[in-house]
Amino acid sequence: MEIMLLKESFKELEDALGILCAKLEHTHDAFAANSPGVFSTDRDALSLISSSLTNLYYPENAKDGRYTNVCIGAIGADSEILDLVRRVNLAKENFRKISGKVYQGLKSTKGKELSTSGRGRAMRSFLRDIGYGRVSLRLCNRRIPILSETPVSIRFSYSCGGRSIRKITVSKAIKMIEELGFDSVKAEIDKARLSLYPDDHIIAQVQDLAGYYKANVLYQDSLIPSTIPMFMPIFYPHRRDYEVKRQLRLPGVNDIQKRRERNDKKLEDMPLASSIRVFAYKN
Repeated sequence: MEIMLLKESFKELEDALGILCAKLEHTHDAFAANSPGVFSTDRDALSLISSSLTNLYYPENAKDGRYTNVCIGAIGADSEILDLVRRVNLAKENFRKISGKVYQGLKSTKGKELSTSGRGRAMRSFLRDIGYGRVSLRLCNRRIPILSETPVSIRFSYSCGGRSIRKITVSKAIKMIEELGFDSVKAEIDKARLSLYPDDHIIAQVQDLAGYYKANVLYQDSLIPSTIPMFMPIFYPHRRDYEVKRQLRLPGVNDIQKRRERNDKKLEDMPLASSIRVFAYKN
């Protein structure tokens, strides 16, 4: 039953996206880019936007499931097309709810509750088993931004992700390795190295945070622009007598190396447990 509902909701999402993209030629003032540089416009932009919206799969060269292809830009549309965008977002919400129920209901092979990381691996295994191994839940769930009024301008900037540093105990780190089910030689070496410290010794788990683009949207009666995290093109109501101002180029990704060095200066250079990215604090 769950498999049937999931497949039906995915098909509904694909159909809704197909109907929307078939109407994109009737939109206005489209511009888009999927990498820093000059924005594509007109038909080139529409082709880029259509390809981005209908691509619900992991990039073949993806090294990390957190990272997905993005398409940054905007497109003016009439009420009919904006309604189609809303239908796509409803289909996305329906798929999110159904896949969420499947995710929450997953158990271990012994019928026990799974940890968050264990449930994530079980969900990926479940999707592979039903032929959806390359489907990206993040792309399926990602809503298309839609504005309720025509803005004066839409400009983009890049927000660097930096790093998250979380303090944990040695006993917590060992438990994490065991819960993740790592049985490699590397994991055993990590556990042995951690065991040299007291259980309550404080260490740091480091996670790289993905950077993202944000749209700075300015409206007629506003002095301060609204900020929207951006992964997909913005749709807004088109007005024939109105030209939305924009940049000519998508800005590049900021260099965040200095920020990383500042945040990490109290940590040892070599990881204490590389399997879970744990570092010891310098004395």
